[in-house]
Amino acid sequence: MTFGALATVALCYDTLPEQLPVTRWSHAPKTWLLALRVPFINLGTLAGATLLARALRRHDASAATERAISALCLTTALKAATEAAELLALPTTSALTPALLLLVVLAGLGFAGHQLHPTLSSGRWREVRWTTGEHVVGGLVALCVVAMSALSVVR
Repeated sequence: MTFGALATVALCYDTLPEQLPVTRWSHAPKTWLLALRVPFINLGTLAGATLLARALRRHDASAATERAISALCLTTALKAATEAAELLALPTTSALTPALLLLVVLAGLGFAGHQLHPTLSSGRWREVRWTTGEHVVGGLVALCVVAMSALSVVR
């Protein structure tokens, strides 16, 4: 769904209004980078969840870990789909969308945290090990997400 949200926004770029939101309170002229900024951030979030999943599976391959990983990936996908639908519906906006996004993110993170509670509360999370490649990719993903997020501050 996260890739689909990115592809849908890209394919429907011509139908987007001439002013796109940079934040919920400011707008700027439409550009490809601005239109795809949030879908790319969501893709980066999915990449981060995937890296976390790899490290967690090596540490604890339990059913609870799999449920937590699934919840994180599903949360990212639902957030991406909701934000893509919001962008494609412009200039019409809904006051319920921010509340829906908050609910989705809190529910997904809460469920994942609950599933990982034994690992988190016992301090065993300190035993999770990342490969060098995961460190490098994770750093690049984090840098890209921060850079894309910074576009809202720079404008």
